[in-house]
Amino acid sequence: AVLAASLRTHPDDNAGAYVGLAALAAARHDFAGALRDGERARRLDPYGGAVFGVIGDALVELGRYAAAGATFQKMVDIAPGLSSYARISYLRELHGDVAGAVLAMRAARQVAGTAQDTSWAAYQLGELAWNAGDVVGAASRYREAEQLDAVWIPPRAGMAKVAWARGHVRTAIARYREVVALYPLPEYVVALGDLLWTTGDRASAREEYGLAHAEAALFRANGVNVDLELALFDADHGHAGPALRAARIEWGRRHSILVADAYAWALHAAGHDAQAVGYERRALVLGTRSALFHYHLGMIELALGRRAAGIRDLRAALAINPHFSILGVPAARSALARAGGSA
Repeated sequence: AVLAASLRTHPDDNAGAYVGLAALAAARHDFAGALRDGERARRLDPYGGAVFGVIGDALVELGRYAAAGATFQKMVDIAPGLSSYARISYLRELHGDVAGAVLAMRAARQVAGTAQDTSWAAYQLGELAWNAGDVVGAASRYREAEQLDAVWIPPRAGMAKVAWARGHVRTAIARYREVVALYPLPEYVVALGDLLWTTGDRASAREEYGLAHAEAALFRANGVNVDLELALFDADHGHAGPALRAARIEWGRRHSILVADAYAWALHAAGHDAQAVGYERRALVLGTRSALFHYHLGMIELALGRRAAGIRDLRAALAINPHFSILGVPAARSALARAGGSA
């Protein structure tokens, strides 16, 4: 309402309001709307760094990666700093250049102007380490982030998953309970539920899963699109029909590699592996070093009877990150054992 009022008052020289509208649209996962408002901002301010940031973000989520790369480079040229370097880092990670992603995020951390910004960059470095299977490096960065900003929750969640990776399941559950009590983000709620499920506490796990679905309903009621997240959650937890419906709707909106992966996994859950394999290969088209993508592809290939390919991709998943998923890791190891491969 404030941004709309600002545009009514200053319709011709108000790029900032359009940037704000683009950011709000992105927060609702309306990336086409975010791109539209970002382009309106660019017409008013063709040299604004924030303008290129919201446009590039939308292009990434819409699967237009070459255009996103060019846009982020313009942002770096106009406004080098934490925001632009971080976006370059993410794009490099998507293209499988993990070392380059780390360099860009280190550059972002070096120019961070506040303790909170430095904490954010440290946490992102922790996530890059985690996704590469470096538990020690991830723990170091998460601890650094927590020390810099003790009230920010994501580093605490990072340390919870580190505890799980180190085999300290009870500690991980306790830490996730603390995190969820402070900030019940669906990602954290589901992680807690999955950990409880693996310990055999199915009743408590179902309570957490129910909370995650309730939160998704609240997001939808407030205009936030959560079809991608629901597709993955439902496919992982035995709800193939809803997963496939959500994934199909999201694929109709945008063709990013994340949506291709979710669509493939939902198709697999529904037993449509011949269709699923093409979408999962599309998810890997940029060369992303994603253990989750390779796990999904390996499981789909095994379901199609392609034993050698399935074993190869499941091994690749565990080599990239042997702790990529609370439920996926044991499933991958079991599938490899059944197929006669070894982790």
